[in-house]
Amino acid sequence: MATIKYYRREGLLPEGRALNPTTVEYDEEHIQRLRLIRFLIQLGGLSVARTREVLEAVDRPLDAFETLGVVHHALPVPSAETNERKDEGAEGTVGEEASCRAAARVEALIATMG
Repeated sequence: MATIKYYRREGLLPEGRALNPTTVEYDEEHIQRLRLIRFLIQLGGLSVARTREVLEAVDRPLDAFETLGVVHHALPVPSAETNERKDEGAEGTVGEEASCRAAARVEALIATMG
């Protein structure tokens, strides 16, 4: 329950329907949103601020390419790929391969989210 309140305070989750002063009801949309938030933070490794950016992009009427760009920008770069990019430079093949792998992960994430 504390996590849900935290997500609400951080603007990640909309408020539920108050049944009385101490009880709030959440519907299936809230459950799906919670799953997405947990996925982005726990499995995706995103910070709360980056998660908020992704959720704002999901909520805005963007085309798939723009949404993909927001998600791609928000994803952390694993340290091994960061080191590869430093070794190869901005124009290097390894950096391009890492970028392609990252884009593939983002596309898979969007497909999983529906």
